[in-house]
Amino acid sequence: MLLNLVQYRDPQSLTYDYAMFAGKANPVVLTAGCDALWGSEPRPVGYEVNETHFATSGMLSDYLLDTWYVHDMPRYSAVSCMDRNITAFLSAVGEWRGTDVNVFLYNSSSFHQAAISLATYYDLFFKELLGTNNVFMRYSVELFNKPSGDTHLGFITFGALVMIPFTFLPSNPVAWVVKERQCGSRHLQNLCGLNFFVYWAANFVFDMAAYFVTMLLCILIFAIFNRQEFIGHDRIGGTLVLFVVYGLTSTVGAYALSFLFKEHSSAQTMVMGAGFVTGFLLLMLVYVLTLDPSNANISDKKIGRAS
Repeated sequence: MLLNLVQYRDPQSLTYDYAMFAGKANPVVLTAGCDALWGSEPRPVGYEVNETHFATSGMLSDYLLDTWYVHDMPRYSAVSCMDRNITAFLSAVGEWRGTDVNVFLYNSSSFHQAAISLATYYDLFFKELLGTNNVFMRYSVELFNKPSGDTHLGFITFGALVMIPFTFLPSNPVAWVVKERQCGSRHLQNLCGLNFFVYWAANFVFDMAAYFVTMLLCILIFAIFNRQEFIGHDRIGGTLVLFVVYGLTSTVGAYALSFLFKEHSSAQTMVMGAGFVTGFLLLMLVYVLTLDPSNANISDKKIGRAS
């Protein structure tokens, strides 16, 4: 839940340029026939441009493969401008639109390289068109909506953090009741004239008081982490009712199960295990099954509805 405190106050932005590859050596962009677009002396920033004067993109590609292991500086992309072979092919199949064809070759191991190659291509062209290095054409992407934590995995994780501790709560009352009967304390109270109703009422009041403290602490945690799905103005009432009903039923159910045990340790362990299976494991199993529509008929069974 601590991850929910991370807030994205400003849109997260990523600029497509070679500044993200800052290192000891500038990256090299190989070109073929691109001097006609941005001149014989291009104006790159943060990288270098080497013109190979190859006639086609195929020749440029072969050169890149042949020098794969021998180049000194990093190479992330290459551009073949006004490719003749591709233009001739498109003309032959009737798909040529009368414009020059440029072929971009990029290293797929470099993140965002396709976008960076296109952005730097237009930046060099823009500088050559205006004849100055003082202009820049930048492309960037921004994340306006912060990542949402309400994913299926996040729901299951948060469910585990909240529900698992609550499944252990019924094991506390049953342990003390069985222990009193095991050590003879309950028998001694009967000999002293303790009323049956008073005994169970006192236990119930004490256990519910302890449970209400736990419930209030849980509500406080929801408020600290701003879990509006539980403490929103239209949700807080349902959350309180759910907690109160669970406390009442789990405590009374633990009292009923206490008559099945003679040792307090086994009673606490068995009730804890039963609460975990019925209160968390089955519920999560049904939820996971509902994520796949093909398993909807399984989750709609009576045992799934009961959980």
